[in-house]
Amino acid sequence: MEAALALSFFRTFPRPSPDLRTAAPGGGKPAVRPGGRSGSVPDMGDSPNGTADGTTGGTAGVTVRPAAGPEEHGALAAVWRSAVEATHDFLTPEDVDHYEARLCGEYLPAHPVHVAADPDGRPLGFIGLAGSHVNMLFVDAAARGRGIGGLLLAWAAERHPVLTLDVNEQNPQAIAFYRRKGFVQTGRSPLDDDGRPFPLLHMRRETPSPE
Repeated sequence: MEAALALSFFRTFPRPSPDLRTAAPGGGKPAVRPGGRSGSVPDMGDSPNGTADGTTGGTAGVTVRPAAGPEEHGALAAVWRSAVEATHDFLTPEDVDHYEARLCGEYLPAHPVHVAADPDGRPLGFIGLAGSHVNMLFVDAAARGRGIGGLLLAWAAERHPVLTLDVNEQNPQAIAFYRRKGFVQTGRSPLDDDGRPFPLLHMRRETPSPE
């Protein structure tokens, strides 16, 4: 499912790093088949879910904080599902249900996640990193066009000057988003981690050094 938180997008469900394999017994599927890993900085006007759509609100008052734990997993799953249903039309409804169950049962409990929250604390999107690799990045479909995805990627870039991610080739909106953020393709895998025909593009971005 990587990607995401995905992503996305990115592999909504990250391939767990070695130290997380025990905590996530079934291994990690791309969360996005949902997508791949992700990362990036401003421009802040769009999200990996799609292009800017004119939604008002922006990022004023939005903060990035650690996820609250199991009590917030339901809200994050709702964000994930809205993002995936808006962009991953190559997934069947059964696929979405399957990965949502894995997101809550395996991935969120095992991977550190940070949330973009509105002034009332409501999650608008979330990101999961494994070192400098973005395993998950998802923005609620209702928050598209507000710069939430760019905000989360900027937060990641402040901590890691080089970011990498994997994104589903069948998710052109996410690919365009990451390219706008300065990511370039470094490789391609014809199959996902489960051997299914969901090709993954491997991408990388370096933060320019200040002049």
